[in-house]
Parts: sequence; structure tokens; C-alpha cells
Amino acid sequence: MNATQVRELVEGLRGKVDPERLDWIMARITKPTVPHDNRFPTQNQMNHCWAKYNEWVLCLKETEGDAEQCFDRRRAALAICPNHWTEKWDEGREEGFFPGVVYKAEE
Repeated sequence: MNATQVRELVEGLRGKVDPERLDWIMARITKPTVPHDNRFPTQNQMNHCWAKYNEWVLCLKETEGDAEQCFDRRRAALAICPNHWTEKWDEGREEGFFPGVVYKAEE
């Protein structure tokens, strides 16, 4: 299966799957790794994960919640961070208990 076929398959899921879950699927399929970042030279990538997640939230804050414009940052965070971390941080942001960059989309 080539990249185009994978994208078509994932696009077929749009509307059937939660949008955040679809982002997660796309992040894992289309870009499985994050490029090397000289700020994080060690094997432990925990700080790299934290930085990527906060860069995504900061992008949302700067673009007033434009998820499409910040898609690459979200994809990078999902690619490097364990699922349970991003899920916990997403919940923390929704509840107002996230210790990183503060941004909550207006509903």
C-alpha cells in the first residue's frame, strides 16, 4: 500500500471517527518520526515531547485555534509522545489544569 492509498483510506474514515483520533491515525501513518532537534541530544525524548506538545498549543493560541494551520505541530507531538501523555494533557487543558502553555478554545 503506498502513501496515496493510505491517505485515501484515512480520508474515508472522516466523519466516522472522532477528528482527534483521525489526527492521531494520520500522524502515525504519514510521518512516523520527528526530525532530529539539536535542543534534545540525549536518548530520553521526554523533554522533546513536552516541547512539541507546547509548540502545538502555542500555535493554536497564536492562530486563534486554527487546527489546520497547526496540523504539522500536532502531528509531531503525536508522533513523539506516548498516547497516554497527550490524552492526559488534552484533558488537563480542557479542565484548566495543564501546566504548560495556556490556551482554551472558545466554544
